[in-house]
Amino acid sequence: MQQHSESDDHSPVHVIQFQDKNTEIESEALWDKEEGQQEYHIQINSDRILDIFQSIESQIDPFSCVFKTNQQMIVMYKQRLPFLKKLGYLICKSETKYCIILIKLENQNSLLIKSLKGDSEINDSTMKKIGNAIYQFSDKNQHLSHIDEIIHEDSRFNPFHLDSLSVAMIYKYLQDKIVIPEQISMKQLSNLIEKEHEKIKEEPLLIKQQQVSQFHIFTIERFVFNKIYDQMMNQYIVKYQERQEQVDLKKIQLKQKYSKEDLINSLEIKNQYLPQSEIPYCEAINELKSICLFKTPTEMLKQFQYVLVLIRGVAFECNQKEEIIAMDDELPILIWVALMSEVPNLYAKIYFVDDYIQEIENEKRILTNLRVSLDYISKEWKL
Repeated sequence: MQQHSESDDHSPVHVIQFQDKNTEIESEALWDKEEGQQEYHIQINSDRILDIFQSIESQIDPFSCVFKTNQQMIVMYKQRLPFLKKLGYLICKSETKYCIILIKLENQNSLLIKSLKGDSEINDSTMKKIGNAIYQFSDKNQHLSHIDEIIHEDSRFNPFHLDSLSVAMIYKYLQDKIVIPEQISMKQLSNLIEKEHEKIKEEPLLIKQQQVSQFHIFTIERFVFNKIYDQMMNQYIVKYQERQEQVDLKKIQLKQKYSKEDLINSLEIKNQYLPQSEIPYCEAINELKSICLFKTPTEMLKQFQYVLVLIRGVAFECNQKEEIIAMDDELPILIWVALMSEVPNLYAKIYFVDDYIQEIENEKRILTNLRVSLDYISKEWKL
């Protein structure tokens, strides 16, 4: 992205222009080359953030808002891929893919627009629409500060794909410096990682761009948890083994006794939130199963959040593009997803994340709701 300034008799107006994607200079960063997800940072005045969100909603077709608070919104597009045939042979089945974009207030003056999942070209096109919607809102409301900066510094860096040289240097630095005690709590681990992050900021040879530097902490987290994940997770598995065995047994009993239709009716999931599919909310179920692929609490929390985003997105599509608002409507769907997801030691994984991540309570709400879902299955659901 580039920024160009024009001026008139009143105040400067900053016009956002986007480079043609084919002419962008690609760095050697280890971003997700398959999906090429991007992010932008726009400087704004946050006094009317909800009005800005409303302006965004009006200009992002075919995307739709599936979740919104006074701090962030998530927009999603369900992309249907058609059947493809060649010489009479089926070479690609019809399937559905989801494109997901996060718009989040980072601080009083900065708005993050981040592609989370899906087709990178579709997402990038919509992110440009979002940037222009913010500019147009600012232009119409002259008493607000205009957009005065938009940053696109190799924006496809994300928490888990850093410049390869930088990652190697961090690992070498930590190998020589960091000492992990045999007995350590999650809170102590969090403090240890934050302390190492502060030290590593002073290393002169590491990449200094703000876009990259802020993600060094995720590399440190991955380095530490690769070493101690099995040890730490085993402690949680032992601690919550009885509760896990109870819910696993109850799941088996429920599935043996009742059909899928009876289980859904028992949960009282409203008809307007039920998609026409053999297994409703199979996308969210599969995402929850994927939690076993991750070892760091931050990655696991991100995956739990994907589950919630897909639940809300599918419900949004079913309910004539009306958001699912009431927890009484959302929780039965989450219970269904937990019931149908065969995730080993899910209790242990939930508490593993919850004990480590201390500060972002709003984003951790999915953990509380998952615990409630498992407790309902094991203790309250009558056979």
